Parts: sequence; C-alpha cells; structure tokens
Amino acid sequence: MTIVDSVGWLAFFKGEALAAQYRPYLRQADLLCPTIIVYEVCGRIELDAGRQAAATVAAQLLKTRVIPLDEALATASRWRTPSSTRPRSPSKQRWSRAMPISRDSRS
Repeated sequence: MTIVDSVGWLAFFKGEALAAQYRPYLRQADLLCPTIIVYEVCGRIELDAGRQAAATVAAQLLKTRVIPLDEALATASRWRTPSSTRPRSPSKQRWSRAMPISRDSRS
C-alpha cells in the first residue's frame, strides 16, 4: 500500500516535471488517499485553475481508496511506529503499514 503526499498529486495534475518521479507510485493498484490529501489537492487546484478543474481532480482522487486520516494512521505512517502502538482495528492496522511517498522520502 502506498500513500502519495499532496506535492506528488499536485505535480501530477499540473503536469510538472516532478510528476515523473511520482508517476510509478500513482499507478499502483493499492494506492491509498487520505481525506486530507483530497482536501489539500482539490483546494489548491481550485485556487489555481477554478472549480471545474477541482471537480475533475476530485473525481480522479476518489477513484483511489480514500481513507480517513486520524492520529493513529498519521503517526504510524510518518514514523513507522512499533506494532504495539498501532491502531487495534484490523482495517486501520492495514493502513498503518502503508508506505508514505513524499518529497522527503523519494530517492
């Protein structure tokens, strides 16, 4: 499972050069998209290109597996916390093993 940050999605939707580095992750079948990413990306696209463009982007993002971003998932994917501190819910446990892809983590 993979979670791509807002920077990656914005680069992809805007056709920026940086998108090439994110593209392999964005094509993965197990791609997760936290609700905060939907919010951030659509908000930025609306400011830059208008409401219709933001609606188009939202439709694309909603094709991924959209998940709620709570404190357990945020800390588990950011710091790879030990399993003893991960959420107890089986579905949240799966998400906490997601690989976050951000401009900080790319090689």
